[in-house]
Amino acid sequence: MDTALYDYARYDMARYDIHDLQFDQIIASFEDAFNASFNVTRRSLRLSDDRDELTGWWFKSYSETTIQMIIGTHSVASKLASVGSYVNEDAVGLTLDSVHTGDQIVTSDNISYEVKTVIPYEIGDSFLRRDCDLTRLPFATLNTGSQTTTLPSGTPQDARYRTKDWLETYIDNANLTKDDDATQASFIVMYDMKDQPQYPLTRVFKDKAIDLVFAIDDPATEPLLDSEGEPHHYFEKIPITTCCIDKTGITGVKLQWKANQELRTVAKEHPLGSRRELNLISKDTENLGSTILYKSKFMLSYIREPGEG
Repeated sequence: MDTALYDYARYDMARYDIHDLQFDQIIASFEDAFNASFNVTRRSLRLSDDRDELTGWWFKSYSETTIQMIIGTHSVASKLASVGSYVNEDAVGLTLDSVHTGDQIVTSDNISYEVKTVIPYEIGDSFLRRDCDLTRLPFATLNTGSQTTTLPSGTPQDARYRTKDWLETYIDNANLTKDDDATQASFIVMYDMKDQPQYPLTRVFKDKAIDLVFAIDDPATEPLLDSEGEPHHYFEKIPITTCCIDKTGITGVKLQWKANQELRTVAKEHPLGSRRELNLISKDTENLGSTILYKSKFMLSYIREPGEG
């Protein structure tokens, strides 16, 4: 039995002391091996109360504090393995301090990482440490203090915005309920976050108490030309993905099914002057470390006249 755990069981030592003992031993081991300091800057992500009207994204900011974290890359994989940690991304960070997905970690050498997953390690009822999967950030990503979203190109008249407005108008929240089939689930319609604003979707579910996301991806628009080479109609295809997680009172796959049905209903009953076809492209799950993301990707396609919404 581990000495610290044995003493905890026998003498009822404070858990905080046990935490420090375990982690201090690891810190000392790495300091001796690499002659390094493990004080880093944690840039804690915060989503503001305001959302951008065009994209639906929350604006973000960061606050900085100093924490202690061992950051190991693939070059020290064997050393990390000796304490039960493994590099799954660009690096892994070991810490006792509070860290959340989407936070940024900056080393004394100005190497910057984003926290992708946070996994607590426990033995019995004793907390040992957190292991954080880290991905390296390009220098241009970093800003000090407040940071707001850079909006994608386009105007409120583009196909993606028209689709966002269409869904927000016609989605019936009464059809999107929790497991009791009575309490309405909270939902938002927003642009897909593939490139920006670079914060995890899980923070939307957890920080903002959102239960369901309808994410709209980049559209593809093809002009249909007449004999004189002028567009008489446009053929547009727009990916829409429903996203949700398991939460208290919500089984993810059940809410996913309700969201998919509501999308089909809106496409059928509100074509807005042109027949809209909605086809399911894929349905899968994504392991986000702390939870499972349920995703269904649809392709919305239609032909519209110039100037038609």
